[in-house]
Amino acid sequence: PCPGCPVDLDIVRDPSNANSVLLQWSTAAVGYNLVSTNALKPPPSAFGPVGPPSVVINGKFTVTNATSGINRFYELRKP
Repeated sequence: PCPGCPVDLDIVRDPSNANSVLLQWSTAAVGYNLVSTNALKPPPSAFGPVGPPSVVINGKFTVTNATSGINRFYELRKP
């Protein structure tokens, strides 16, 4: 990606597990961290790291997360 340009984060249903979603972004976006929060509020928002660590699947960084529980809002951040 170009310097300063946002990185697209795709969120899709996990085809192997109806209770999970896949969070995916380009492997060209090296060094970005996936963070999330359960509420959007005025800055500074309480975003925290998302686990497990990403793995590369079909040429994209991928993290699998459960769909049950509280609402979550995701963002990619460059440290």
